[in-house]
Amino acid sequence: MFVIQNVGTTALGANAGGLGFAGLYPSVGVKFDLYNEAGEGPNTTGLFTSGDSPTVPATTFGGGINLLSGDLFYVNMVYNGTTLTMTIMDLTVPASFTTSWPINIPATVLGNTAYVGFTGSTGGLTALQQILTWTFNSGTTASPAATPVINPATGTYTSAQTVTITDGTAGSTIYFTTDGTTPTTSSTKYTGTFNVSKTTTVNAIATAPNSTTSAMATSVITIQTSGTTPINFSSGFSAAGIQLNGNSKLVGTRLQLTDTTTTFEDGSAFWSTPVNVGMFTTDFTFQLTNPVANGFMFVIQNVGATALGANAGGLGFAGLYPSVGVKFDLYDQGEGPNTTGLFVSGDSPTVPATTFGGGINLLSGDVLEAHFVYDGATLTLTVTDLTVPGTFTTSWPINIPATVLGITAYVGFTGSTGGGTALQQFLAWTYYVPSASQTATPAITPATGTYPAAQTVTITDGTAGSTIYYTINGTTPTTASTKYTAPFKVTKTTTVNAIATAPNLANSAVATSVITIQVPVVATPVIKPATGTYTGTQTVSITDSTAGSTIHYTTNGNTPTTSSTIYKGTFRVSTTKTIHAIAVAPNYANSAIATSVITIN
Repeated sequence: MFVIQNVGTTALGANAGGLGFAGLYPSVGVKFDLYNEAGEGPNTTGLFTSGDSPTVPATTFGGGINLLSGDLFYVNMVYNGTTLTMTIMDLTVPASFTTSWPINIPATVLGNTAYVGFTGSTGGLTALQQILTWTFNSGTTASPAATPVINPATGTYTSAQTVTITDGTAGSTIYFTTDGTTPTTSSTKYTGTFNVSKTTTVNAIATAPNSTTSAMATSVITIQTSGTTPINFSSGFSAAGIQLNGNSKLVGTRLQLTDTTTTFEDGSAFWSTPVNVGMFTTDFTFQLTNPVANGFMFVIQNVGATALGANAGGLGFAGLYPSVGVKFDLYDQGEGPNTTGLFVSGDSPTVPATTFGGGINLLSGDVLEAHFVYDGATLTLTVTDLTVPGTFTTSWPINIPATVLGITAYVGFTGSTGGGTALQQFLAWTYYVPSASQTATPAITPATGTYPAAQTVTITDGTAGSTIYYTINGTTPTTASTKYTAPFKVTKTTTVNAIATAPNLANSAVATSVITIQVPVVATPVIKPATGTYTGTQTVSITDSTAGSTIHYTTNGNTPTTSSTIYKGTFRVSTTKTIHAIAVAPNYANSAIATSVITIN
């Protein structure tokens, strides 16, 4: 638990379900609970006071956050005097969750100051619980407004899109641009949905009373209206155009590869004619019911429409050559359950493998959606849980035409069971081929955010043979802009925009990163004696709490600079003086001016 208490620095409560907090009075604590102690379930949070047993009431983490995943997490807590807001982010996969509690912390812990830190415990079961970093900042600095959410998100679409922008901060105002430039409060105010009919980069910020401006949200909406969709089962499957092999069959409008009636089943389904695999986007929804083993694969191959490989751990893919396949694997054959991976040439689809994160669990029984984008160099997979919040993205570099020995190939699915079974069904499937393909959008690192020091910027692009052009003044780059050849540094707040070009492809969408450099400020010096009237000569001292700082001062009322007198020790004033002082330190912004008007009467 994160704990605020006034017991003392040696405070430690009960173990096991007490989480080291139970019994500490006065106190406030927020739990990060692995264990189902009192019916609240595992993977929960909650706010508790006065050393109460931290069981219920509790809130289950959502948004793909799973404390039991073993991932690294980042937690941000903000207390504004009335409400404690907690946001947790998974640093391994894209996932986040926010909740808040109304509370008067000073009244609860019986003071405006208290001891802050952490407690934890184990019981009959154990966990290695480690905290990597921690900062605690107190004061009245305003928090930023929440970052807006733009829908649709970055992606490729085959028709005009209606754009909505929302923000989680009460009373916020949203401003946006549609030309790739950085929005300001002078930009268009968002008042309702709008349409985009061509490839558009939408950027948005939010402002709110008593908050600083939010980080910038970006959605690169790629409109590809001139392509073809040779496979379109968006409303469910039918027998037209699809070849069913082995145990596969149609169940109503669902495509089924295996069921739970017998063990060691093996099925495949392929579009009956080859399609272009040079660049594509394919989407399918699926549901694995009573899942034990083994799983299925999305497969591109040039064996033929009736291709079907080995069952059990072969997932109907092993032995198919030439081929490329991405597995959705239920069963642990040494790599763990709930994994994915890319395999070629009919190799056994076991390892190397990646465990799904972000709240995606193939064994959940939920309806899941898979979204594949192949840009000619990289195959990117995003899986979304359509039942509960969860998403996971991974990618693999691959030349698919070279691997399957052709620019066209058969596409579809293979699946199998072994000693364990699963009902493996697909609800919908589309396969889109762009006719005027576009260079991949560059990736700028670091991404939009606030940083405490100068940053080294790198720009990469996923299209083979691409050339990147960029600007650092917020303007839209062209092929006449600076060509990216190596990483570069930014030492002040900078908007980096980039495009990529490649032979025989349209220019990419604009990528944007707004890198805000916020250097910490040196503490304001303290002058003693303070402003007042005194009856005799006064000895003046000036101190500053920032380590390594240097103080400069004046005694004539002038504003001090780094050229003013350096404070080296106390000095005396016998006549009325106005003393000003500033402090400076390496890697810090100069402090505010401190003033003491010492009147000698």
